[in-house]
Amino acid sequence: MYPVLYVLIIVICSHFLARSTYGSVPIIMFANVSFTVVFRIIEFVDKFLWTPSGLDSTVFLIMDSLPLVVKQQNMRMAISLGTVLYVVLPCLGKPQVSAAMNAMELGMRLKNALVVNLSRARFAMGGVDAMTHSPDPSVPVRYIAEAGTQGSYFVQTQTDPTAPCIVWLYGGAFIGGKAEPWKGFMTYIGKRSGCNALLVEYRLTPEHTIVEAVEDVTVAYKHLITNMKVPASKIFLSGVSSGGGLALLSVVRGAQKHELPLPAGVAMISPLLDFSGTTPSMTTQEAIDAFVGPEIVKFVSTFTENLIPQGEMEFWSAGFVPLPEKDTKTKTTTAAKFPKVFISASDRECCTDEIKNFVNRAEQSACVTECLWQSNLFHAFPVTYQYTEEGKFAIDALVEFFKRELQN
Repeated sequence: MYPVLYVLIIVICSHFLARSTYGSVPIIMFANVSFTVVFRIIEFVDKFLWTPSGLDSTVFLIMDSLPLVVKQQNMRMAISLGTVLYVVLPCLGKPQVSAAMNAMELGMRLKNALVVNLSRARFAMGGVDAMTHSPDPSVPVRYIAEAGTQGSYFVQTQTDPTAPCIVWLYGGAFIGGKAEPWKGFMTYIGKRSGCNALLVEYRLTPEHTIVEAVEDVTVAYKHLITNMKVPASKIFLSGVSSGGGLALLSVVRGAQKHELPLPAGVAMISPLLDFSGTTPSMTTQEAIDAFVGPEIVKFVSTFTENLIPQGEMEFWSAGFVPLPEKDTKTKTTTAAKFPKVFISASDRECCTDEIKNFVNRAEQSACVTECLWQSNLFHAFPVTYQYTEEGKFAIDALVEFFKRELQN
């Protein structure tokens, strides 16, 4: 109980520091370092010795309650220290990427040394708000219970609520993640692209299946069109990692199936497209992808039976969805019947091969696909846009895709 009590003290102090004039950077940094040291001790005990039942979940619940300013300060401190290391000793990192990206990768690899369980996975996958922009208090955000079976957050960056809208789907390998931490990120994207955003909560495995996740997105998409009066031609389905795959899957297994008008486009960041987890880049990714370690892949694969209905792996894998065919006789296409697809990915991440397989299929079909490949980066790297030039370049391209398609 002593580690938990200590963490509680740090949390209380952090709340006070974050809201007071005494919350100087050095003091907040000290609080975070103290907290981190205690947490690493708990990690060691958990991995090599013994952890009392419920301690792990309690610690992550406490960590999740930390003020956003404290989480962000902790992130900045870690990345700044790592960046200095690679600026001073560039020979330690990859020469092809920035010092900040090398620092991010170092942190990822250290994280992968920790034991993986559901509590830890869900906490880590929901903590993206520490890395992205803070929500803007001047931008209205409201929870809409009717937008999806689990509800959604509507981020209104534009004066007109019927303005173009990005339906955003978070990542987390379908076992973790949540919509709320992405409010700041989508405020930033929405302002730059001229779009509002709908952040959809969807059901996760092992409690639910991919079928229910697609249903959640489809209900939210239909609500946006029918009740919020946003034309489908002004809507984008977009997401990161498993959320990217879910966006594409929801077009075919959701919107098309229910005869809803299709969106203007689908934008995916490092999308998970083959749920079998058998592609070479997925099975050998421990050597190339700092974000998704072998223990994480092994852990996530144990939930595949819960996620995919038996015997329907290919049907529910986004990379195998039916694409519009070219008319070889008239040399015309039916591309107008399918939204344009944008993909941002790395050539050396866990999802590289399944993305390449989909792009090859798209090139043989009438599906117009734009794929931005960047070299030697880890899975979902664009989320690091506030700290790395590589992430910023990818997000700039994503914004330009939204703006360009709205003009067409």
